[in-house]
Amino acid sequence: MLETGVIMAAVILGVIHSIAPDHWMPFVVVSRAERWGLSRSVLVALAGGLGHITTSVLIGIGVILIGMSVSHRLENFESLFSGSLLFVFGLAYTIMSMRHYKNDYKHVHHDHSHDTNVLSYSLILIASVSPCVPFIPVMVASIPYGGMTMALTLVCFVLSTLFVIGVLVFLSLKSLHSISHIIEKRINVFAGFVLMSIGVGVLIGLF
Repeated sequence: MLETGVIMAAVILGVIHSIAPDHWMPFVVVSRAERWGLSRSVLVALAGGLGHITTSVLIGIGVILIGMSVSHRLENFESLFSGSLLFVFGLAYTIMSMRHYKNDYKHVHHDHSHDTNVLSYSLILIASVSPCVPFIPVMVASIPYGGMTMALTLVCFVLSTLFVIGVLVFLSLKSLHSISHIIEKRINVFAGFVLMSIGVGVLIGLF
């Protein structure tokens, strides 16, 4: 049945688009650098994923009402906007981390962790303003099959997206648990460079 194909498309899209580094790696590098607990890291990542999905659905509804012709323009704007946000956030985080590292080198007492809530909300916000534009045609395709198919399409997209993000963040943090002390001391700076790199990747269309 065609409606089954639409639902399967939502699942496949949810899995494939969530594998892109800009969907999960920022949460990994920041949470590792800030020494967040595993549960907090995964929860923040899932909150970011939920914000990402919510924005995608809201914009999808808007596109349906306005017309599919704006979808392509929206995708270009989304890449420019989210890529720029990631780069600026990564640059600011790198500068802050380098200052903290310099203070440590001079034996100046300082709190090594940045404001956890600010960082959490910043990551969630960046994820939320970056909708999954390819999901919009899938939403549109589900409309002729009725409310039940539309609901199943949305639920499958939500669950597959959150599952992949959660698993990737969990496994990545587990694998980074035994990182060496030398790298540990500079991991905040490394995290900032990773965020900037992902931002550039989004801007030039790698992700």
